[in-house]
Amino acid sequence: SNGINDGLVRGLCFYALDRHADAVADWDAAERIAPRETSLLDDNTRGLTHAIVGDYQTALKYLERAVAAGDGAVAWYNRAIALARLEEDEGESRDAAHLLDALALIERSSNPLVRAYGTAGIMALLGREEDAMTGLARAQGMDHDEVTKWARWDPAWHDLRGDYRFEALLGSSDRPA
Repeated sequence: SNGINDGLVRGLCFYALDRHADAVADWDAAERIAPRETSLLDDNTRGLTHAIVGDYQTALKYLERAVAAGDGAVAWYNRAIALARLEEDEGESRDAAHLLDALALIERSSNPLVRAYGTAGIMALLGREEDAMTGLARAQGMDHDEVTKWARWDPAWHDLRGDYRFEALLGSSDRPA
């Protein structure tokens, strides 16, 4: 059991360091050895981490449980993002219905940062780039460092990576000449 706990804790450390693939590897190894022990991990965090590394199918397994457990707007947001990216990976057209359902929950969140960032991410997936950029800037105004960190790895923003406006908001590029 001590090795299991070490794997779980090490995975959480990797997650905190944005070493998402290492976190997934440690958590998955621990789960193969002792599945009950890994149930102590937060389903939303595990699902999000799988989504970040592009394993949307596994991400949905955890995020569906997080949503069912009532984990709130953040779990709905992460589930909607993973589902949209899975549809894309499978060559299906993006179904806006689940994005709009998540948006409705996000907009009712009591946390203004969750409302601003979540709405911006959903707008990015809906192809509403101007609304997404405006929302991302609004969220950065509330907690610049955290929001910038989130946007760097959040799959919602994949379509805008390389866009000079998005990169400028993250501080990783200058506007082209």
